[in-house]
Amino acid sequence: MSAPVVLQVAALLVSPAFVLRPWLMEDVAAWVELSRDPALSQSASSVVDNDADGTRWVQAQQQRRAAGDRYAVFEAQPGSVRAQLVGNGVLKEVTCGKPAGAVGCWTAVHARGRGVASRALEALPSWAFDTIDTFDTFGIFEAAGDDRA
Repeated sequence: MSAPVVLQVAALLVSPAFVLRPWLMEDVAAWVELSRDPALSQSASSVVDNDADGTRWVQAQQQRRAAGDRYAVFEAQPGSVRAQLVGNGVLKEVTCGKPAGAVGCWTAVHARGRGVASRALEALPSWAFDTIDTFDTFGIFEAAGDDRA
């Protein structure tokens, strides 16, 4: 597996700075809390009711990250050591030689309406276009919790 990709997205006047990075086991508690959102639970591929479920979910994201396609989205908190989980970004079909890929994301309730989803949906394919350099297009396949994305 290659080194994890971490994408820094600068703040805009109306949108916070955030980072897209691989999921870590330390993210389980925050994910369990966010998974209580009905909009996320409707589109989730698995039910997350407790830490054991959250651990399995994060481990699955880590395994899929081996393909370079799963990213936790954290808002940078000025003056804070820890960032706040605000969503999940996904790249699909991202392999050399393929002409198209897909990008998707979901956002937490507290992050909706602040431009996080749209900016993550811009940052992920931009990185793929710059890094993999074989894509012609990306389609949006999911934007749970943010219909405007």
